[in-house]
Amino acid sequence: MKRALFICSQNRLRSPTAEQVFASWPEVETDSAGLAPDAVTPLSGDQLEWADIIFVMERHHRTKLARKFKAHLKTKRIVCLDIPDKYDFMAPLLTNLLSAKAGPLLKWQAYVSLIDCAFLAQSFSKALSARACRRHRLFPQKSRFPRDARAVWMLRAPVFRKKGGKTR
Repeated sequence: MKRALFICSQNRLRSPTAEQVFASWPEVETDSAGLAPDAVTPLSGDQLEWADIIFVMERHHRTKLARKFKAHLKTKRIVCLDIPDKYDFMAPLLTNLLSAKAGPLLKWQAYVSLIDCAFLAQSFSKALSARACRRHRLFPQKSRFPRDARAVWMLRAPVFRKKGGKTR
């Protein structure tokens, strides 16, 4: 289970929207907070300790976060989404931006946690066979790599041919 914390300035529009968008995703728990003292939910150290991955909406949020909570961020992954403060709560454009920017990271985190669970189960009990992994889609088809990694490995450089038919 991955725990995602979304941070903006006031915790009124962007981070509550992100919390609601990703709250229904499997294997993902969400929370949101604001960095300003008058935020709806001001950020606390307990929230930072709880989170596995922290999403900030703008770059200055990252610097402010590092300045105020440096001791809590030693082992945390912080991702800046670069989403400006010009959207309303649950605006369709905002939800699309959040899904496009934070969605792949959360999907990958959930996928990695499933693989970790499968490897732990396999190492302790040897119960999962390669066939069971394929059946449960832990590894697609007969590949050793997840789809994204396999696509990267299968990329090839273009082949240039001379007029004589030889490759260079």
